Amino acid sequence: AQIPEPPPAAPPLPPPPPAAAPLAPQDPLAIENPDVQQAPPQPAPAPAVSAAATPTAPPPAATTEEFDPNTQERLWLLRNQVGLRGSSGMLRTDYAASGPVGTFRFGLLSSYFGGSGFLCPQCATPDGGPGYLEDEVSRVGAQVLLSVTPLDFLEAYLGIHSSATSNTRGDPELLQVLGDTIWGVKGFMPRELDQVFTAGGALELWFLNGTGGVGVDGATVALRALATADLTNQSDAAAQLPLRINFNLSYVFDNSGNLLGDIEQSRNRRISRIERYGLNVNRVDRIVPAFGFEGMWDVVRPYLEWSLDIPLNRQGYSCLPNDVHASDVCLANEPRFGALPARLTLGTRAYPFMDNLALHAAFDIATGGASAPFWEEVQPETPWSFIFGAAYAVDTEPVVRVRTITPPASAAVAPAATEYAIQGVVVDAAAPNAPIAEAIVRYEGRSLTGMITSEDGQFRTAELDPGVYTFAVTADGYDPGSCTLTINPAPAPQPAAPAGPQSTPAAAAKLDVPVGQTGTSASAAVPPAAASTAPPSAAASTAPSSATPAGPVISQLRCELKSKPKVGNVDGYLVDGTSNQPLAGGAVTVTDPLGRSLTLQADEQGAFRFENVPPGPVQLSVVADGYLRSAQEVVVVPRSDVQAQVFVYKRPRASSVAVTPKELRLKKPLLFTEGTATLTRESQGLVDEIAALLRERSEIGSLEVQGHTDNSGAPDFNLQLSSERASAVRDALVRNGVAASRLTAKGYGDTAPLAPNDTEANRARNRRVQLVIQK
Repeated sequence: AQIPEPPPAAPPLPPPPPAAAPLAPQDPLAIENPDVQQAPPQPAPAPAVSAAATPTAPPPAATTEEFDPNTQERLWLLRNQVGLRGSSGMLRTDYAASGPVGTFRFGLLSSYFGGSGFLCPQCATPDGGPGYLEDEVSRVGAQVLLSVTPLDFLEAYLGIHSSATSNTRGDPELLQVLGDTIWGVKGFMPRELDQVFTAGGALELWFLNGTGGVGVDGATVALRALATADLTNQSDAAAQLPLRINFNLSYVFDNSGNLLGDIEQSRNRRISRIERYGLNVNRVDRIVPAFGFEGMWDVVRPYLEWSLDIPLNRQGYSCLPNDVHASDVCLANEPRFGALPARLTLGTRAYPFMDNLALHAAFDIATGGASAPFWEEVQPETPWSFIFGAAYAVDTEPVVRVRTITPPASAAVAPAATEYAIQGVVVDAAAPNAPIAEAIVRYEGRSLTGMITSEDGQFRTAELDPGVYTFAVTADGYDPGSCTLTINPAPAPQPAAPAGPQSTPAAAAKLDVPVGQTGTSASAAVPPAAASTAPPSAAASTAPSSATPAGPVISQLRCELKSKPKVGNVDGYLVDGTSNQPLAGGAVTVTDPLGRSLTLQADEQGAFRFENVPPGPVQLSVVADGYLRSAQEVVVVPRSDVQAQVFVYKRPRASSVAVTPKELRLKKPLLFTEGTATLTRESQGLVDEIAALLRERSEIGSLEVQGHTDNSGAPDFNLQLSSERASAVRDALVRNGVAASRLTAKGYGDTAPLAPNDTEANRARNRRVQLVIQK
């Protein structure tokens, strides 16, 4: 029998493409979207090829894009566009909100009105010409608007307003207002998720400029309280409503009427309501409540607003009924609700082409103040007007898109390798539920980057291989510690079955990490409830899963540290108060907050150190041969060193304190830092001398420490300052060994001067501390 020849070898497979090749320059998606974050495609294993089969190229993967969550939020807020005055809002009501930080908005608005018999249903021309005819009036307005959001609670805005009004019964017939300017700033509560209600306020300055029959310049101030309820700002999608509600309450200090004095004086008559209307002037202030309701949809945002002007005669303007124009009345003589200027606004914004562009259209209908008789103090309200325009928002942050790569249906997806990580927490051993923030966690025996715990004591490692991991943990105020955990490998995943003709398409792999960085799939993180948990001991290991994990296997680790004693140290030195030289050999006694005392000798350089002192106020007293006893208080902070410098003064040859039947008379004054109750260093020696005398003269049973000032400053301030200075001297004497029961402190301010406060020398005498013997 002959041995058959072996079959021919199968042709070699083509080499697989690189797993994370960058986009080629000719990729049209990369060219059109330079800010796209490119995620590497998920490689699929080459299909099995039989000996007789010819390899074919797999079908291309599908690629889609979407915005990341932060960009999606900013794009939604970019639709907050400018209103009639320049602030972000509807047309006449402002939001207690703005766009994202680092954005600005630019808008253009136009308005039109035309009709007959509005201001002159039956009246003569202002110059007394013949006839009583209806007027024909038309008005065209234009607004240029700009707002900027520099901070998450602040918006600044600008509005430039112009109008041209033509009236056949006016003199002149055409009145133009070019460049009325509104400068405004708005503050509000920063946006937070699930915060439906926000509040804020706005301040505006209106600079008026008119040309035509009257040319004037002036300014008006407006204060506005803002409140907004945004029912879309809720994390629970079921609770969201596409509705936003605004309420504004304004007070307008209207000074435009003051600009008419020279014109009316030259004419010897008051201007007509035709001119008041054309020049946008009022003679009185007003309170303006306004409401607004806005639908919040992606493509269109319709809204409804109503506002009302309530006049207030802050200026005290005197309206004379016999001197008003025909069909005009005085506010005080004819108060009626129908004459209040009010308007109802129906409008909408549309976003048809791009997120940043908004088209705006609105229709104003007057609900008051648009028909005779008109108040002479108030500008007539336009019966109706049509407003239209557009606005555009600019974001200084780049738009970030996330690219999603979907493998073709016929491509088999290779199972991903199992990933491992450690989620740890560092806690106080004495209080296991107390996390330790800013603890440093380092790997022992491995060249891996360490970690710092967050405010809740948590830390998370990068992806790790199976093995034993020991961490060295340190934190301020704690003894060093360590903890160990073992990661056991999970069972190898079973290979995927070959895709048959009826196989469903593979799921899309959504990656949202920038190019050049590493990261896991958005669906790869295992929630804490599903993570494997290690026991709370020094060593722990992961429990291998019987199935292929859906993401990284997270092992839990708990590290406990023992707290160091919460005490501090006192480092100090003694100084001769006269020569400023170190004082060697003085006996220093420290008394802690618990009343315990310890005494030691200063060294040759006057230095001393007390260790393990409980925190809190600590008393230091010094006794040295030939020197007055000195005392000082310092505050000890846990786990830190406090520096103390104690000045000690020699016993004087001639005493600076004389004892009289009524007081201890001081031969030189106690001095304080100007305007404070802090004794100067030079006066500390005098306090030590007073304390030494009181310790020796026990027959002085009680003493009142009195504080006095001159009459400079307010009486209340002087009384407070004198009380604080008297208490400072009393406290210094108590620290220096005088019984507190023998001393009281009281301030008299400027009520008990020794001399008239008419010269600087007398005022210096009146600024004093007296030690009056009570018993």
